Amino acid sequence: MGDRPPSQDASQFERLETLVRALVERHRALEDERQQLRAGLKEREARIKALDAQLVDMNQTRRDAAKRIDELITQLDQVEAELGRRLERTVPRE
Repeated sequence: MGDRPPSQDASQFERLETLVRALVERHRALEDERQQLRAGLKEREARIKALDAQLVDMNQTRRDAAKRIDELITQLDQVEAELGRRLERTVPRE
């Protein structure tokens, strides 16, 4: 810097200062964007977790309903068989 005139050193310093300020602003903007992305990601992860829990509950409900339907079909089969036996006893044979 000793070989340059003072005005050139000052303009180089101003240029460097301008570049550093621009970099700082860009860094702040990127940091803000990163925070927003992290917040969005956190919300999505929470939503996925809630939907996973809901899916587990719904699958359990479906399994319970299927089991209950099977039990009802078994009961209907038993009632039908009992009715068939009673009808055989009451209908005269030829």
